[in-house]
Amino acid sequence: MGVTAALSNLMQSLTVIVMNQFLLSYGNDKIAAMGIASKVSMIAQLVLVGFSFGSIPLFGYLYGAKKRDVMRKLIRFCLTFLVSIAVVLSLILCLNSGALMQLFVQDAGMIATGAQMLRWQVCTAAFGGVVLLLTVLFQATGKIVPSFLLSISRQGVVFLLALVVCVHLFQYQGVLMAQAVADILSAALALGLLAASRDIIAKQ
Repeated sequence: MGVTAALSNLMQSLTVIVMNQFLLSYGNDKIAAMGIASKVSMIAQLVLVGFSFGSIPLFGYLYGAKKRDVMRKLIRFCLTFLVSIAVVLSLILCLNSGALMQLFVQDAGMIATGAQMLRWQVCTAAFGGVVLLLTVLFQATGKIVPSFLLSISRQGVVFLLALVVCVHLFQYQGVLMAQAVADILSAALALGLLAASRDIIAKQ
């Protein structure tokens, strides 16, 4: 099961490399601004990661004990809680994007560029939270294939496809919106995989 976590980290590194290559033609300042924006957006992402991984023991216990009714209630609660936290964090970071960028750089152009990038990075944090939670749910219940698919989706295959298509359609803006599009598509995939996992959510 640790392979899926390793793949997630590898995909995240690949995402950074590929995005920097797409931004290179727009200037080094864009790459620098994206680096700052990505680090700031990690504030929201790591909070969601912490809450998601904290649910693993509960998911594993309830699944092993075959307490499906409690399991369904826990999944609903965790999804509601995580989405709520993500929305609040997104609003805070979006509304303060310029001020947060100003903590790291003083150039007005880079602040404006980075603020726009940061807003794109965090606007779909709720969808990213859904992907994170359901990934660890599948890991905790021993569902290797679904967890593998989600591990290579949001910051892997789905992101790369979204990046290529968005850049083709919207050029520079497409680079910025690619992660948001990948978050939405990956969340849809995650919910579809959950719906297909009848032994996790089936009524007793």
